[in-house]
Amino acid sequence: MVFTSAANRLLILQVGFFPAAPPRVTVTTGGLKQVRVSGAVCASTPGVSDARTSHPLSPTVGATATPRYRPEWRTALVARELARYKVEITALSETRFSGQDQLEEVGAGYTFFWSGRPKEERRDAGVAFAIRNDIVGRLPCLPQGINDRLMSLRLLLRGDQVATIISAYAPPMTNSDAAKDKFYDDLHALLATMSKADKLIVLDDFHARVGTDHAAWQGVLGPHGLISYNDNGLLHLRTRAEHRLLLTNTFFRLPTREKATWMHPRSRRWQLLDFVLVRRRDRQDVLVTKAIRDDDG
Repeated sequence: MVFTSAANRLLILQVGFFPAAPPRVTVTTGGLKQVRVSGAVCASTPGVSDARTSHPLSPTVGATATPRYRPEWRTALVARELARYKVEITALSETRFSGQDQLEEVGAGYTFFWSGRPKEERRDAGVAFAIRNDIVGRLPCLPQGINDRLMSLRLLLRGDQVATIISAYAPPMTNSDAAKDKFYDDLHALLATMSKADKLIVLDDFHARVGTDHAAWQGVLGPHGLISYNDNGLLHLRTRAEHRLLLTNTFFRLPTREKATWMHPRSRRWQLLDFVLVRRRDRQDVLVTKAIRDDDG
């Protein structure tokens, strides 16, 4: 995720999922971004045990931006924050780690799985999952890295249900149209592989401001978005409409401080750039999506 100018501010986007259990999703913006979701997900990785274990609807998922230190320093810092907020599964972005690898933070109790560009290439993105170690041991498979902007994770839920969580990090507005087109092509291809029967949760930083025209985007955009809009927002909305996904952040009437996830460094205005998406049919599973800043206590 993108750093704000107020690097020490921690913002949590908290979402209640699945009425069967009182779960939460947390995405944090600023110094750290985390997301918690009830109902976890995982994708196959070579060399992992194929033991199949159902998971209760209560894991936590997140997305984070990490400081630019050595990987082991970054993961230690993030792991401490995840433990503080009792996050179970977290999707991270803008990690800038190279290649695909994993690292266990034994003391904090998390394992990090990441996907990035080769070491010799410029690394300006990177995605990862941080998963609490006791949950790693129960996964039927481990997170799958698609490239440096997309990862997925699958998990068996109670009642033979399957959920997939996707961590996505879109190119910012300053990137070329070709880079944006490639990202959305890759995302379309990934979403097309998902079984229609599965629960689907997309945790994303799309650098997208989607505005408030919910009449034009019925079933995608709710009536409680924020006014700001940009070209990435249009790409974002078109993709969501094609795959019948809705932006849960825009379906709850909340004050701006409980909705916005990023502050523009020059205007100092808070904006909504980070989203939690679900299938339209699963809208009733989402109890609330709201941002909590670190000064809220």
